[in-house]
Amino acid sequence: MPSQRMIDAIKTSRGVFRCISLRDSDRMKDVRFTHVVDPPLAEDELTALTADHAHVPGLCDFYATSGAVALFFDAASKESAYYIGPPSQWHVFRDGLFGWFEGLTQAEEKQLLPAWVDDSYVLGTIPGSGNYLVVPGTGEESGAVFLFDHDGFEFLKLAETLPAFVAEACNPGDEALTSIATGMRFVECESDDEQWWIVELRNDFDEVVASTHT
Repeated sequence: MPSQRMIDAIKTSRGVFRCISLRDSDRMKDVRFTHVVDPPLAEDELTALTADHAHVPGLCDFYATSGAVALFFDAASKESAYYIGPPSQWHVFRDGLFGWFEGLTQAEEKQLLPAWVDDSYVLGTIPGSGNYLVVPGTGEESGAVFLFDHDGFEFLKLAETLPAFVAEACNPGDEALTSIATGMRFVECESDDEQWWIVELRNDFDEVVASTHT
């Protein structure tokens, strides 16, 4: 179960993305981010969730400490690297995920989709990407977090449980930071569509934590 200490650490964590302009490689800027953590589910909501989904490792533990999470949130552009929503939003994410499967033949479904997909929970997304965070509800992978990447039509395993995913996502290495960089452009307004690429992740002490692959 995620400890309150871990959740408090995530909420108070701050950092900077050092970015380069995709329009002009001589231009740099720093984007300050936070991790936005909503309060845990109300007692009645958590009771209902536990009654139906206690068999899924880590799922109820996460929502007992956090109602929703936006990781690496930039207030200026309103972008975040990952968003995990409350149970009331799961159906929206599920509709988005299953929209990618429309038109597949039975043979293609058998080839491309994991056996557990119909019994999965679609808890969140990489905002604006069309990619989704999916947790199997049955089988050996129950409770694990997968990223559905529609470009390669792949289900990529990210962590063994939802709390583990959040903890690991907040401390990315070079490869994970590069993945984050592909989905964030920090466009602040319609009148200025300049896009930016993350070069480095720096912590509160201005130390380089990770760098992207170029």
